[in-house]
Amino acid sequence: LHEAVVCDDVGPEIIELLLEADVGLGSSTLRATLLQDVDGYTPLHLLIRRRFQSHVLDSSGERSYLMEILRMLVKSSPEAIIVPDRGEYEEPPIVMALKANVYAPLLRPENVTTAQIERHIHEIVNCMLQHYPNAASCVFNGYRGKYTALHSAVFHGRCAETIELLIEAEKRCPSKGRAGLLANTQGELPLHFCAMRGEPPRSIALVAAAAPE
Repeated sequence: LHEAVVCDDVGPEIIELLLEADVGLGSSTLRATLLQDVDGYTPLHLLIRRRFQSHVLDSSGERSYLMEILRMLVKSSPEAIIVPDRGEYEEPPIVMALKANVYAPLLRPENVTTAQIERHIHEIVNCMLQHYPNAASCVFNGYRGKYTALHSAVFHGRCAETIELLIEAEKRCPSKGRAGLLANTQGELPLHFCAMRGEPPRSIALVAAAAPE
């Protein structure tokens, strides 16, 4: 499944066959969607890292298959959305989705607009949260301490619509502490990131309203 995901020519039909075979193995083995390679990447990590660029460049979406495969993977194992990799930031797929443009170095202004990139990231994150809204409440451990998907969203300058997706998902699956009040080792909250980056007023208002204190 890992190998199939990183091959651009492999479409949903092959992925479906592999997932069906995996389910056929029963509960005696760990699901392939949750298995991690040497870097800690699950198939979901690899899908975002390896196919986001071609997905954005393929405006029709007929050749990248990213969204079709994404839906298959998250439907098969929704908890794969929060499996951290083995890097210093211990990034789960939802965080990689929020910074997906980092994995698309060949995207140029003459080929694609910022709005197009934001739309694709929004679509991916929305799909993940529909299948696993708890991802918005999960706390991850990076080298600068604890953080959430909301921290990543504002740190990487995501649009207000994507930030709102995370805030609304957290409301549906509340945890002991709100993402807006979680500080890393530097004492930085999501609102600090908004201020440091000079985010648009709407984004700042969303984050501030989520945790006014």
